[in-house]
Amino acid sequence: MPQFSSRQWLYRNPLAVSMVLMTAVAVSVLFFFLDSWASTVLVAGTIVVVLALLLINLDVEVSREGEVSARFWGIPAKRIGIAEVAAVEVRDYSPMRDFGGWGWRFGKGGKRAFTLYGSTAVVITTHDGEEIFLGVDHPGQMERVLTTLVK
Repeated sequence: MPQFSSRQWLYRNPLAVSMVLMTAVAVSVLFFFLDSWASTVLVAGTIVVVLALLLINLDVEVSREGEVSARFWGIPAKRIGIAEVAAVEVRDYSPMRDFGGWGWRFGKGGKRAFTLYGSTAVVITTHDGEEIFLGVDHPGQMERVLTTLVK
C-alpha cells in the first residue's frame, strides 16, 4: 500500500477537451462530404481514437520505502529513489511556457514534467540537479510525505 497516490485524467484538462471536441466536429463534418464506405469507417475510427485519448491517465505514487513512480496509462515513465532526492517543493509554473504543454515533457536545464492538467506541481530536485515536475491532485500532501522521508 503506497504512502501517497494520485491519479490525473486528461479529460480534466479544458484545453485538451476543447481540442478533442474541435477535432471530432471537424472530422464529423468531413463525414458528410465523403461518399465511400471506407471513408466513413475511417472518419468514425478517427473520432473513436480521438475521444479515447481523453482517457489517458497519470498515476503518481510514493511507496512505503520512499520510491516515487510516475506512470502514463500504466506504462512506467519515471522512478526516483528517495536517496536521489535533494529537495521537494510545491511550485506554480507555466506548462505551456516551461514545457510546451502537458504530458511527458522535457524542458530546459534538465527539467522534466509528468502532468496532465493544472499549473501547480510537486517539484523534486535530485542530487545531480535534475528537476522533476509531478502533477498530482494534492501536492501539499505529497510534499509532506516526501519531506518526512527525505529527513
